[in-house]
Amino acid sequence: MFMEIRTIDTKPRVLIAEDNEEMVQAIVRKLGDRFDVIGIHQHGEEALRAVLEHQPHVVLLDILLPGLDGIMIARRLRSAKNTSKIVMLTGMEDRDYVRAAMEAGAHAYVFKRKMNTDLNRAIESALTGETFISCNGGA
Repeated sequence: MFMEIRTIDTKPRVLIAEDNEEMVQAIVRKLGDRFDVIGIHQHGEEALRAVLEHQPHVVLLDILLPGLDGIMIARRLRSAKNTSKIVMLTGMEDRDYVRAAMEAGAHAYVFKRKMNTDLNRAIESALTGETFISCNGGA
């Protein structure tokens, strides 16, 4: 009897939507070996198509992307009943942006300036169904 043996990659698959190359490099370094980066996209439309096609476990979205912004992408993913967890990684720290992102379907919201301390925790929280929002530290 022939039986096919397949290896299963247990690392969560992450797709990054970020238009700043230096930030992309910092994100990839921060994710390290814990996550499998399956794509990096600089334009909103490209990112949306890639998420729908590849179904990553997690989508890291910047809010300010060329084309579709991160909040619109989150809305469209929610409308499409996509199961990817959405983690906003952005420099936008205003409460209105946080609220809009969470209402659009984000599972976590991370300030770029707090990426080193918050990003991996936010992803892990999103993967377990919890909500994570970076604290503004009293500002």
